Amino acid sequence: MAHQGRIKFYSTTRQYGFVIDVETDKEFFFVRGSFNGPLKKGDDVLFDIVMGKKGPRAVNIIVQERYGND
Repeated sequence: MAHQGRIKFYSTTRQYGFVIDVETDKEFFFVRGSFNGPLKKGDDVLFDIVMGKKGPRAVNIIVQERYGND
């Protein structure tokens, strides 16, 4: 089931970030392999949740709307 969220943080150098589920306000960790294309703080996204070794994490992230003009 896809969740709606917003990118809270993404580090291009470390290639990880956090997405916030807009319905529950819970944060989920993600890594570079979880999405295709560029991401930036504020982007609206759809994502799935899977259980990782250290708890739930976001995967299959798809940008729905870009934040800003670039």
